[in-house]
Amino acid sequence: MPHLSPKRAPLVNFVIAINAAPESATAQQALLFAEAVLKNKHTVSQLFFFGEGVRNLVLSAEAPLAKHWQQFILQHCLDAVACINALQTYRPQTTDQSLEFASVAGMAQLVAASASADRTVTFGVRENTL
Repeated sequence: MPHLSPKRAPLVNFVIAINAAPESATAQQALLFAEAVLKNKHTVSQLFFFGEGVRNLVLSAEAPLAKHWQQFILQHCLDAVACINALQTYRPQTTDQSLEFASVAGMAQLVAASASADRTVTFGVRENTL
């Protein structure tokens, strides 16, 4: 009987959207998930930070998790994108130049990345204030 090697699941291309404040457990879970995706040899085509999630990209004393995101993004050469509308709301003093490890774009960038991904996973929820 021939030796059968175990079948490996096909690689999955993920887009991960983060809408969770850096002090939340959800933001930490998003980072752990992204690390696990790469550890399991899948790909992350984009990390999209929106809503309060953009605060994960701004290095500051009140957001120590941002340093971990920065290291992760740079170590794996990932495409990290901050939603421009969210930056204007949550970090109006932030400029494109102060986000050395992320680009700034609109939600259309998330839609385009999701269209070519196998899975889009979102961490956090947007509260309806209507």
